[in-house]
Amino acid sequence: MATELYVGRVRSVVLITLLSIITLGLYWFVWFYQLNRDLQKHLGSGVNPAGRLVLFILVPVVGWFVAVLLTGRSVRRAQLNASNDSLTVPSYHAVWAAVVPFLGWLVAAGYLQRGANRAWLKINHAFETSTRTQVTVACPDCDTRFATFFNPLLARPVACPQCGRAGDV
Repeated sequence: MATELYVGRVRSVVLITLLSIITLGLYWFVWFYQLNRDLQKHLGSGVNPAGRLVLFILVPVVGWFVAVLLTGRSVRRAQLNASNDSLTVPSYHAVWAAVVPFLGWLVAAGYLQRGANRAWLKINHAFETSTRTQVTVACPDCDTRFATFFNPLLARPVACPQCGRAGDV
């Protein structure tokens, strides 16, 4: 059984900033919801995009801190799933968003989107290289050797062609 892994959209930090400035901050809310939606699809549970956006809009300062902190933690989990070396520090972005309204939101957006972009690009790179990586597997029961493709992010069961024993690659 293959496991599906959602990879979010890579977005330009400069474009997010420019559109947020041009629309007087309205695009920032759209971006915040979209990033959290991507994280929800990738991580599966624990992310509520609408809830975080409502918290951000309705509860000034504390809501800004908590919503950005939770989003930062989700970005960090996505980076850990992708085995990134450089990880996002969620509290740093949350402080920016809470202490410096508007400008801090743009700074937080830049760092959060950059962190998410690193995770998505690392996952895409692993998929691209894995399609060309063929490994030889030996069955522990019958010692039959056979070739299969290896995907480092998505382990899947492979059945031995000789005896039918299933194992993860």
